[in-house]
Amino acid sequence: MRAIALVFCAALIACGIGRLVVDRFSVLKNYPLERFAFAASIGLGTASYGVYALGLLGYLSFWPITTWWILIGLIGLRGIGRTILDFRAGLYSLFRRESNDVRDHHPKDRWMVCLCAVILVSSFVIALTAAFQPPGGHEWDALAYHLADPKIFLQQHRISFLPTQHHSNFPFTMEMLFACGLLYGGPQAGYVVANLFHLLTAFLLVIGIIASCKRLFSSFIGWMASAILMTTPVVLWESGIAYSDIGLTLFVTLSVICGLSAIHTRNGHVVDPAPVESTFSTSTWRDPEQWALLAGVMMGWALGIKYTAGVYFVILGALMVLRRMTFRGIAIYGVTAVCIGAPWYIKNVVLTSNPVYPFASHIFSHSRYWTVDRAVSYQGEQDGFGYPHSLIAPVESFRNLIDTPWQIVAHPIKYGNPGDATLTFCIGGLFTALCLAAAVIPFKPDIMRNVMWLITMESVAWFFMAQFIRYLIPVLPLCAIAGGWIGARFLYPLQICEVHEETCIPQTKILWRYYAVIPFSLVLGQFAVLLWSVLLVPVSGMEALHAGLIPTAFSVPDNIRSLVQPGGPGIEAGRSIDNYPAMIWINQNTPKEAGVVLYDDVRGFYLDRPYLWGNAGHSSYIPYNRFTSGDALTEWLMRHGIRYAIININWAGDIMNLGRLPIDLQEAAARVISNYRVSPGDRSHWSDLVRDAMRTGKWKPVFAQRNVMVWQLESGEGSGKTGE
Repeated sequence: MRAIALVFCAALIACGIGRLVVDRFSVLKNYPLERFAFAASIGLGTASYGVYALGLLGYLSFWPITTWWILIGLIGLRGIGRTILDFRAGLYSLFRRESNDVRDHHPKDRWMVCLCAVILVSSFVIALTAAFQPPGGHEWDALAYHLADPKIFLQQHRISFLPTQHHSNFPFTMEMLFACGLLYGGPQAGYVVANLFHLLTAFLLVIGIIASCKRLFSSFIGWMASAILMTTPVVLWESGIAYSDIGLTLFVTLSVICGLSAIHTRNGHVVDPAPVESTFSTSTWRDPEQWALLAGVMMGWALGIKYTAGVYFVILGALMVLRRMTFRGIAIYGVTAVCIGAPWYIKNVVLTSNPVYPFASHIFSHSRYWTVDRAVSYQGEQDGFGYPHSLIAPVESFRNLIDTPWQIVAHPIKYGNPGDATLTFCIGGLFTALCLAAAVIPFKPDIMRNVMWLITMESVAWFFMAQFIRYLIPVLPLCAIAGGWIGARFLYPLQICEVHEETCIPQTKILWRYYAVIPFSLVLGQFAVLLWSVLLVPVSGMEALHAGLIPTAFSVPDNIRSLVQPGGPGIEAGRSIDNYPAMIWINQNTPKEAGVVLYDDVRGFYLDRPYLWGNAGHSSYIPYNRFTSGDALTEWLMRHGIRYAIININWAGDIMNLGRLPIDLQEAAARVISNYRVSPGDRSHWSDLVRDAMRTGKWKPVFAQRNVMVWQLESGEGSGKTGE
């Protein structure tokens, strides 16, 4: 409850400060729920940037951050009450039928809206149970940097350059909120507050979709789109963990909605699938520029969350150009987005000499501790997802592009890491079916044509950039809106039939009424599969294998049991992460200042000691090419405060295949020393040095469990060699 109260207070403060900005935009004057979504999103971005500034100045600690939250809370105090009233009025308007608008709501779709509301509430409850669980084995990136790096920054009281962790130089707008969660939640529950911050962005995303669709199309489309989105397994899973993709999706989606509003406000196009008057306002010539400014603000914070936001920034700008928006409006959008996103890229220029570190190293050849061969290896890993898409083989790439809608449903594991092969790491087939249906239906309103154009361009960019399933999440809200529009097309004949009842024969009315059930049958089917995957399917890979199933990333019954069991959910973390016992051993048995180097593993979140990523592919900070022996490596590590090394046998990839290590430490050490070498084709020098250092006896094995070994580094003569 403490974690929920903290995030609730943060949301209120964000709403207050964001409302001061939103009040400047008259285009949102008559849309209270949409105004709430924009105010809260802008407030979260503002709060995050304040924490970022404190981190750069070296004040990343309790009182400076608390003072910042109190300050923006006091500044936006009046806005908090107004935003609460907006939220209440907006919710009331969603369930109130407008007598002068046949779109909101027809009596026959009222029960469908209520069903969507039940599905959404159920989805958020499921995500909430996951948010209270510590990061487990499937949350690799959270353990490696989404949570791990903010924890390091808090320990150092500043945002610093972490030389072996190139991920730490990504834009970290969401991670600044996670840092607040770790700070206020404490060592036992900090991850819960961080998870809830990400869940808050999912909530704002749903509110934004529903409210914006009410203005652009109809409430029914918004409700159905939100239900489709939140019953998507990968979206629901990510909503309850400390990743950044849902936060990115929130800002990208709101930016796209503003961009579409800017285009169609100027042109005054009819946007409703039914032949009724558009709700777009064309009262003042400044409306398009206000929407463009809002689009730039939202896209700016998206640029501050992930580099991939640059793709959506360019595509939305290209749509504005193609639809002949004024140069002034396009310039407002572009300049605003670049200015808001710039602080992260400027920081990278200062610290690494590369604004998009570690990418584009062939352009920024002086990237700190990074080389072109490392960039090629890193890009090769990204290119390994999905199917070949090189422009060198255009025919094969085009064939794979056309085949993607089917492959992403039939073989989702190709679009992720093997360790993420779970039922919750997929998007299902509903998006493919509904988007293809929307593409072939004629007589689409112009705004829906633009939505389909954005979906197509963003999907093509995803295909050629990196075919990783999580990178597709920002496209899914637009796909869901297209699916909601398809559902409205099924309902539209029924509405016309009942408005003009005297012209409709009874058989036609019955047939259309059955058609109206089709889209909701699909949504209910997806929701049923989702419930099955999180309620009945086991998390354990072995249990799932015996049942002939793919495991799930989280289980609601397991989550509830872990919350009420003695010892709390930390026990579950220990069960699901192979290096957890080794890190706990180091936390309990070593001095606080003793540094650790991680080999064949990067997940250091649970480690309470300073640490480096050891593999040479991560950076050139550890100068392996200067060492001629293991002794030289050991001496360098010890001069830099490293006293222990963790070697994870399970993730050594093609370096070795040792099976389960013996229980006896000396036997386990002998087996590791005998086999620790890389395969041909990989850079082998660093692993040869590690092997030599272990052989000299200056690395003493002190702990081994779950195929993870802890070695203590000693200077001078060792206590004897460990035999091979």
